[in-house]
Amino acid sequence: MSGLAAKKIAVRFDAVDALKNIDLEVPAGSFVTLLGPSGCGKTTLLNVISGFLKPTDGRVYIDGIDVTDTPPERRDTALCFQSYALFPHLSVEENLVFGLRQRGMSGADRAKRLRDVVGQLDLGDHLSKLPNQLSGGQQQRVSLGRALTVRPSVILFDEPLSNLDAKLRETVRHEIRSIQQDFGLTAVYVTHDQNEALAMSDKIFVLNKGQLEQAGTPQDLYHAPRTRFVADFVGSANVMQARVVSRAQVDVWQVVTPLGPLMVRSDTPPEADNVLIAWRAEAVIMGHDPVNAVTAKVVRRSFEGAYTDLFFDVEGKTFRVQQTETNLVAGEDMTFSILPDNIVFLSDSVSKVAS
Repeated sequence: MSGLAAKKIAVRFDAVDALKNIDLEVPAGSFVTLLGPSGCGKTTLLNVISGFLKPTDGRVYIDGIDVTDTPPERRDTALCFQSYALFPHLSVEENLVFGLRQRGMSGADRAKRLRDVVGQLDLGDHLSKLPNQLSGGQQQRVSLGRALTVRPSVILFDEPLSNLDAKLRETVRHEIRSIQQDFGLTAVYVTHDQNEALAMSDKIFVLNKGQLEQAGTPQDLYHAPRTRFVADFVGSANVMQARVVSRAQVDVWQVVTPLGPLMVRSDTPPEADNVLIAWRAEAVIMGHDPVNAVTAKVVRRSFEGAYTDLFFDVEGKTFRVQQTETNLVAGEDMTFSILPDNIVFLSDSVSKVAS
């Protein structure tokens, strides 16, 4: 078992279950993200992996070795913090080699490690500077470099980009992913930002209220959410009630919805006659189609730059269609079709879909 594994992790604080029976497996060299809102248990799980918090139940393995009872300083991990956690009185070079000094590495070996990391992170012109002389992006690279110099088996990121502005966040997240791939690192990344998770991850674990809602590739979670929470949190899908009335084909069901009758193609049958379905705002074809045609009045238009959101109301609830180019304005009727393959059934039980 190479890489990282956390098995049946539970954490209880008095009467509060912070984590409930979490299974996490991260193959060596892969990049996984723990995604969810504040308070969902992401950082708690990261603290269990790093050794700063001992789980109430469950075990943690790194490269097949049980490290549950191993203190943080003896685990082969490194942690990049949200606040960078740089020593303000030390230069960039001294910050970068701090961990190596603590491990008793020789000067020659430290110099080689330093050269490798400095070249990769483009920090050569900043080695003599103090942290307060650097930009936010440069400080984040120093924090990452300090973690990389110790060559950890697993590198952990706790919302490292939250202090950066939007444009810099996008630049640095691409740098982190590129460096992770270049060094072949096993990485666990904590964020509440779905765009970061979708752009960076090999696999995403969505947490909610201490439970694992769903795990899968970014494409799986975006195109095939399996619970209402995942549909709402990852990409903000349209979710509505539906009643299954018949099975039209082996993998096609006819349902009745507030939009009218729709056909749904799914390898997984609905769990009951009354279910929730979800579809993405951009996954529509404008114009009349014989299958799943919908006509609605635009009540609001929102230009977002690369696309335009068109909102419509049905039975007191607001839904959204997204188009890259449209001349439709509020008050006009629009007709669109939702392909059966673009509609998914949602489960009412987290335990059925988390793995």
